[in-house]
Amino acid sequence: MFIHIVRPEHPDREYEVPVYSIALGPGVVRYLKFYDLLHSDFELITKEINSYEAPPKFDIPDKFFQIEIEQLKFPDGGDPDNVDGLLPSGLSSFTNCLRSFLISENWVDALEQQKRLLFLFSNNIPLEAYSDFHDKLALKQLRAEACMQAYVETCNDDETLAISYSDDASYLILGCDRHVFKMNNFIKSRMLDIEAKKQNLNAKEIAKNDAEEHENLKRSKYITYLYLMQDLRNELYKIGKSKHPQVRERTLQSEQPSTVLRIAIPAPDFAEKHLHSKFSSKRVRGEWFDIDEVDLIGIVDYLARSGDIKRANVDNEWLGKVYLNSKP
Repeated sequence: MFIHIVRPEHPDREYEVPVYSIALGPGVVRYLKFYDLLHSDFELITKEINSYEAPPKFDIPDKFFQIEIEQLKFPDGGDPDNVDGLLPSGLSSFTNCLRSFLISENWVDALEQQKRLLFLFSNNIPLEAYSDFHDKLALKQLRAEACMQAYVETCNDDETLAISYSDDASYLILGCDRHVFKMNNFIKSRMLDIEAKKQNLNAKEIAKNDAEEHENLKRSKYITYLYLMQDLRNELYKIGKSKHPQVRERTLQSEQPSTVLRIAIPAPDFAEKHLHSKFSSKRVRGEWFDIDEVDLIGIVDYLARSGDIKRANVDNEWLGKVYLNSKP
């Protein structure tokens, strides 16, 4: 079943493509062919490997294809850059990607996983399609069969074809090559599990942030936060105060999702009235103001002087952009 590589200096002999190299000792190496792994009885393969006295050491020859292709001779004057006739299309990149999916150190498990991936490849399913499928569904184990059952086709640059699928909720499109999958029960179940875990993590993160916010206020000499929130739709800013500005943000987001908390600083109660009065000419409605970057820097400077800046909650990326845009 195992063969030695047929070297390119023998152009009259069939060029075999190995998948695994099996080292049994000094100068003793066997090669398991791509086609044998794919089509032979897996138990027979493992039985033969186990029959060797020396424990096998496996390796996927990542650079084998590149090296061997460069050395190939083309007696008919063919183009050495065009190797479609020598190797199955995409096999080189496919082999180079295999290691990322061989998650088991047990050679039998690893070999079986590779056979599953090769099965996808032999059915014209791009490895990139499985990679996107694996990542999107946050899979912990190789699920080649599930991928094959759901895979439809790859749109690549066919924009019209991709749109025809994207308009139908029964299909899922993944990756920059736009691999199309049917939204079968397996995919739906995985996506529901992912969403549930995400919501659970979000709830824990929210509870943690609220607790930190409350603790910061307790350690401050002030009883409320002065906050700035931005409405991304119209660039208006809300100047308000609250004991729980992040809770206030979520309340506003339930009405208007484009509302974002930019800064919250424990500050005296009069700070809100002072800022409302200072920018009264720029008031649009209620506590919402049409203020520019220079105004915002002035507000931040004022709060830094009058509030507890050490316990501030600041969107630093936003503040950096505001500062840069405030310069003439």
